[in-house]
Amino acid sequence: MALLNSLWSSDASFFSSLGAGALAALSPEPAFLRISAMSSSFSPITANTEFSDIEEDIKKKKKKSFLQKAKKYGKKGQFGRGHNIDATTYNYFVQVLANLDKKDVFEDDDAKEIFVANVFASNVEEEDKLCCNQLVSRVFEKLLPLAPHHVKLRLMNKMGEDLRIFVTNPFASHVLETLLILASFKQSTDQDADSSEKKEWTFKVAKYGLNNFNEFAQDQYANHVLRRILNCVAGTSLSDDILKSKRSQAQNQSNLDLTKIQTEESVFADFAADKETVNEILTLAFKKIEDHENIRELCQNDISSGFIQTLLLVLSKKPDTIKLCKKLAKLITNEVYGSEVDLSSILENQPLCRLLETLLQVSGSDQTMAKIFNHFHEKLFKDQLLKLSLHPTGNFCVQKYFQNIPKKETFEEVYEKELDAGLESIYESGHYGVILSIAQACRRLCGKQAHFIVVRKL
Repeated sequence: MALLNSLWSSDASFFSSLGAGALAALSPEPAFLRISAMSSSFSPITANTEFSDIEEDIKKKKKKSFLQKAKKYGKKGQFGRGHNIDATTYNYFVQVLANLDKKDVFEDDDAKEIFVANVFASNVEEEDKLCCNQLVSRVFEKLLPLAPHHVKLRLMNKMGEDLRIFVTNPFASHVLETLLILASFKQSTDQDADSSEKKEWTFKVAKYGLNNFNEFAQDQYANHVLRRILNCVAGTSLSDDILKSKRSQAQNQSNLDLTKIQTEESVFADFAADKETVNEILTLAFKKIEDHENIRELCQNDISSGFIQTLLLVLSKKPDTIKLCKKLAKLITNEVYGSEVDLSSILENQPLCRLLETLLQVSGSDQTMAKIFNHFHEKLFKDQLLKLSLHPTGNFCVQKYFQNIPKKETFEEVYEKELDAGLESIYESGHYGVILSIAQACRRLCGKQAHFIVVRKL
């Protein structure tokens, strides 16, 4: 078949090494797995391709760095959006950013820390206002992980005086998020620092943000602060896909290695000591959704749906909060994906699709939520898998379905009934992620492995 021939020819050694049950040995390197990253519009390099043309295309598509753009706009007399600053201040921070981007500009880490301390020392009186400037906020995001403890604490306290300004500001909100991360996850530079002040401040921001949920839920900047609050208070590491907007992900570049920081120990790691307060905050987040006058509207909106997804993921990661996760998942399922659920309306609304993916993820990962996963299986996926696999949006839901399907018996049933004859059409549609998710399900559940490899070969 064309499907298997394509896969086989791409990496014969990979498939020849596989026998019955050998999908358990799948590595991330073979061509079969790399297929998932390809798009349907992928066009390979041919013998007639001029490499000079390729290089030219790359140059055209290469975007200018933030620093390059900052210099360009500074020459035009445009000194960053947001809070107004003069040319001298603007050029100063452009130079600071340039120094931070340079390699080997500092003799050692001590020299870099002194440089950072001096930058903040020269702007003590204005640093809260400067956070509201596009350029300076970007610089502060880079500087704060390197700043002394007292500098972070000073800025935290200044922001705490009027949180509304910083929560809703398009630039200062990013600085606030950075401070939340630095306050919630221990760093080697803060070994001797008392974490109690950082905890207290984090709780203050959390309670303020959630108490104003109805106002902030659909504010694109405040909502991302709310998501960060959940992430930090729970002490969990979540991907940027859920915590950041696409624009922020694209712009972050080397600003702050959040992933590295969040692998460090949370200041709330001693969960018992802060359990009551942490649970209070997470319960408050749940209550704000439960008491909202229009839960469906929250779920259908791209911004507020992201908050619900974040809360589901956070609650699913701790044994102490899994019951609350189940309660939230059941609430959302009943309100939005109930017995009269319309599949077409879900597929037409991307926030509902993304929320469905998250519900599949959390319900498939815990036995106590098996009924929720079964609900989606019966109401949305059963007898619809091939159709959904070919759908431009629905195929992502199918991927999550197979990544989290909990029972081997269910998987084998839908494989035989719906997928066996449809794998080639899925492959031809360019939805390689579906093929990959099926292969992963074969491996994880130890079902249909030999059939998936051998039968496709024949």
